[in-house]
Amino acid sequence: MSETKRSHSVHMDNRNKITVTGLEEVVSSNTSGLVLRTSQGLLTVAGSAINISKLNIEEGVLAADGSFDSLKYSDSSKKRGLANKLFK
Repeated sequence: MSETKRSHSVHMDNRNKITVTGLEEVVSSNTSGLVLRTSQGLLTVAGSAINISKLNIEEGVLAADGSFDSLKYSDSSKKRGLANKLFK
């Protein structure tokens, strides 16, 4: 089965508005952060007073406003089992 990845981008305006494309899933969200599954891995967005203003999973787009402090990616495709952790 061939699956094509969506193009992914993050655009931030003045640390108070953010637009993410290539969105696959909103894993969690609250006023202090977002955890988003994107075509490029998990994206954690931290800040305060965060509010999702637009969400369209079909198009893969999320827009939010608030005060953003950090963006961090982690590779969700590298799920490591116990054996892999023990035998690096």
